[in-house]
Amino acid sequence: MQLQQGIPSVCEVKYISPQKGRGLFLATPRNIVKGEVIYTERPFVAVQHVRNRSEAWTCGYCFRFLGNLNDQTNKLCQHLKLPHPKNLPPHPKFNFAPTQVFECFSMCGECYCSEACRTQAWNLHHQFLCVGQITSASHPLFRFKTHSIESNELFLLAAQVLACMISRHIASNGKESLLEIRTLLLNSFVHRPIWEVLGPECGLTLDELKNMVIQSLELLQQTFQAIFPNTVYFQDLLNPDFYSILLGMLELNDNAIGFDSPLEFYLREIESISSAEKKQAEEILTPIIQKLEDIQNEDDEEWEDVDDNEELGDEGEDEDEEIETPDKVIPRIPNFEGFGSFPTTAMMNHSCVPNCIVNFNGDFNAVITALRDIQPGEELLHSYIEESDPIKRRREELKVYGFVCDCIKCSSGS
Repeated sequence: MQLQQGIPSVCEVKYISPQKGRGLFLATPRNIVKGEVIYTERPFVAVQHVRNRSEAWTCGYCFRFLGNLNDQTNKLCQHLKLPHPKNLPPHPKFNFAPTQVFECFSMCGECYCSEACRTQAWNLHHQFLCVGQITSASHPLFRFKTHSIESNELFLLAAQVLACMISRHIASNGKESLLEIRTLLLNSFVHRPIWEVLGPECGLTLDELKNMVIQSLELLQQTFQAIFPNTVYFQDLLNPDFYSILLGMLELNDNAIGFDSPLEFYLREIESISSAEKKQAEEILTPIIQKLEDIQNEDDEEWEDVDDNEELGDEGEDEDEEIETPDKVIPRIPNFEGFGSFPTTAMMNHSCVPNCIVNFNGDFNAVITALRDIQPGEELLHSYIEESDPIKRRREELKVYGFVCDCIKCSSGS
């Protein structure tokens, strides 16, 4: 549980006001120029979206894509029920560093890119959350994971936090109490109970939300009771008050994690290889892309009626308010998709005119990069939402964070 990585030396935390609380400020002796990396940060906890796991075969700890390019095409073809493909021709301009593949100690299906990642994940949380030795679907851990997948993946992240807290307590030989670890956690992030964070827009009534949370908690209590029958972990961690605050904290502070597959980079550089090799590569990749497009089209048709109904009931945006669509390369091969919590980055306040951006370059490390020149002592700001959206939509999406943005863009009504 890595809550004490420390604030990067290029930053400092300052108190701003009762409304805004604290913020993150640049503490370098010189300007940071546009495009310069300000700092990088490893997540406190992070998970891959369940729906993405069958499309993006990645390390269960650091999220690097596993194996080599041919391993990736093989995995995609298995998922899409396509014939086993031939090997891709080598690419002179694209050098994807292959990884080894290490299976979970208990053979649950989780894989890792190195012995270090496997051991780190096991020691931090996976030893308590692994289903490799579970043979019954009625086991509380199996039921907890099923419930999380069917209701809200945030529960999976919460379970990882609880497992990390317990493993940290055990690693200290009990010298660091669970109450002390809990206090450290809550001091590191803004937090409120989940029912104060999620409103009616989540599609659940308050009673439905509370019942869903209690059901998740009860399954976790049963899981940890089976592992630690004679301990009092429930008193400080597995109680409704703390669990609701933990979920609210994660909802308020989670950050999307995403980056492209190496196969996508290969496709973008396919014109650089010889015509014969290009033909060979296209014979392998075209059926994969076509099958993925067919699946996407089916999903779009399934939700078309829902979207139409929403439009009928929508008050709509102002007629003169157009949505700006940034120029983005739409990937043809599924990228990695997940989410996690980053203690330092969570201290950054929001602006619809941000001066930095959070990106990911092939693993779970957040890379905070300047969008413009930033002066020493200036507050670091990034956007919690899509800042190119119209102001009405931006304000609606920011409601979950409990504030109204007063940046230059919002103050001018644009």
